[in-house]
Amino acid sequence: MSFRTRQCISVVLIVVTLALLYPGLTQNALTIRGVLDAGGVAGLLERTTAAQMPADQVAQVRPYLNPVRFGTMNDAQLSETIGLMLGAIAKGKIAGAEKTISNTTVYEQKQTITVTIRFLFENKSYLAGTLIFLFSVCIPIGKALLFLMALFLSPKPAGALLNFINAIGKWSMADVFLVAIYTAYLAARSSEGVGQAIRFQTEYGPGFYWFAAYCVFSLAAQQAATALLRAKVAQTA
Repeated sequence: MSFRTRQCISVVLIVVTLALLYPGLTQNALTIRGVLDAGGVAGLLERTTAAQMPADQVAQVRPYLNPVRFGTMNDAQLSETIGLMLGAIAKGKIAGAEKTISNTTVYEQKQTITVTIRFLFENKSYLAGTLIFLFSVCIPIGKALLFLMALFLSPKPAGALLNFINAIGKWSMADVFLVAIYTAYLAARSSEGVGQAIRFQTEYGPGFYWFAAYCVFSLAAQQAATALLRAKVAQTA
């Protein structure tokens, strides 16, 4: 295979890498959805109805109650009795509407890498925002542009640029690991609502798969470009 053909293949791979990176950064990577859990709602209701009513509210309720049955109860006993009655009524309604309540979406948020970066900076999480911006935007684009430049330079500067790329090679997979940790963190957060009134669910979006495709093509493009540049430099050695 001629040098020109190999050069064209490397350029095409790098361009495809950049084309895949853009939707990977801008499209939805993870959807976080909050759904109602009938059991969690019932548990929340039980805790709420078991709470002590303020004394002024108990005093407002007393005139409307049967004095023979409730007149001898103190505030704590009356509050507990009212809570049990209201809880039983509400639990019956929840049990009847369980199919309607369960898995009803009450919250939904779509996460993209660029939106996450902006959110972190807006909330003054500068370190996390900078790391994600650096390893998921700057380094991937920078590596691709450096390889493109090196492919069209003469052997000597191309060799120097290749040495520089190799020097930062330890960071070549940082973007992949960063997004993997980020998505794992968000997925773990989805389990925090289990047993509560709202249960969180996560679902990968197209942005996640675009970024995964970028990672694969990025490795292929780097290997092809590196082999070509080494051959180019070796010819003049």
